[in-house]
Amino acid sequence: MDGPNTQGNAQDADEPQYTGIVTKRDEWILSGDGLKIFVRRWIPLELDKPRALLHIVHGMAEHSLRYERLACRLCQAGIEVWAADQRGHGKTADLRINDPDKGGLLGHCADKDGHIKVTADIDLINRRITTIYPEAPLFLLGHSWGSFLVQNYIETYTYPLAGCILSGTRGPDGLKIKIAVPVMAMLALCKGPRKGSVLARALADGPFSKPFKPNRTPFDWLSRDEHEVDAYVADPLSGNLCSVGFYRDLSVLLYRIHKPEAIHGIRRDVPIYVFSGNTDPVGDMGDSPTALVNAYRSIGVKDLEFVLYPDARHETLNETNRAEVTENLLDWITRHCSGNEFR
Repeated sequence: MDGPNTQGNAQDADEPQYTGIVTKRDEWILSGDGLKIFVRRWIPLELDKPRALLHIVHGMAEHSLRYERLACRLCQAGIEVWAADQRGHGKTADLRINDPDKGGLLGHCADKDGHIKVTADIDLINRRITTIYPEAPLFLLGHSWGSFLVQNYIETYTYPLAGCILSGTRGPDGLKIKIAVPVMAMLALCKGPRKGSVLARALADGPFSKPFKPNRTPFDWLSRDEHEVDAYVADPLSGNLCSVGFYRDLSVLLYRIHKPEAIHGIRRDVPIYVFSGNTDPVGDMGDSPTALVNAYRSIGVKDLEFVLYPDARHETLNETNRAEVTENLLDWITRHCSGNEFR
C-alpha cells in the first residue's frame, strides 16, 4: 500500500497543481533473477512523445512516490519521469510478491551483493525506457543512497546517457568507510543479513541529527520544512529500520565507488550535475560532494556543474527553497536536451 499522499511530493495548497497535465501509469518489470520491480511513470499528456526522460533512483528507507511533485513539474515541461521502488523498498518490498532475498523484505535488498543487484536493475529499467523511446535523451538522477548507486552505474556500465544527476551525495571518505566495511560485515555475520540492527543504524545515521539539536524528530536533518519532515515520519514506507545486510552492502558500495580506479571508469563525455545542501550531514556539510566534484574534475569530466545551496539540509528537493532547486534542475536538463550528442 502506498504511503499517505500528504508527504513531501504531494502538491501543497500553495504550490502548482498538475491535474490535466500528467497521466500516471504503474507497471511491474521482471529482473533477470525473477524480482518483480514496481515502477511508476509520470507521462506528459499534451505531447505525442516526451522531449526527454528522467529515471529517478530514490534513497534508502523511502520510495518512488516521494518524487511525485518533481515528476509533475518536469512533465509540465514535456519530460517523462520513471521511478522504481528499489529492492527492499516501497511496493517492491512485498513478501507476497517477492522473496526476502530478492527485495521482498522492507529495508533489505538481498542477502548478498544487494548494491550490485540494484545497479543491474537500474540498467534494466534504462533499457526498458529506451526500448519505448529510442530517440529521446535519457537522464539518470540518484538521491542519497540512490546517488551512490548511480555513481556505481556510470563507473561500471557504458550505456549511453544524456546526463547524470547526483543529489545529496558523498565523495571519497578514506578511513571512515574502510573501518565501516569490516564492522558492518561482522554485524551481518553475527545477526544474519536480514535482521534489523539499531546499532548499525546508530553507527551509520546516528551522527546526522547532532548538528540540529534540540531535535524535534529523529529526521530533522532531512529538511528545514517541518511539514516535509512530519510527512516522512508519518509514511509507513519511509524511515524504516534497514537490515544489517543493507548497511553492509552500503558500506561496501561507498568503499568501491570512490576508489581512484573506479572513478577513472567514468566516461568523460557524460554531463554530470551535482547539487546538495551545505548543512547536509550526509555530505559532511558540503565537504563530501565538493570532494566528489573535485575528483570528477581531476579526471577531466568535460561537462560538470555543482550547486551547493546555503543552509539547505539533505533533501533539497523537499527543502524550503525547493522551487529554486527544482527550476535549476529543470534548466540543466533542458540545456542538455538539444542536439542529443551523447546518445
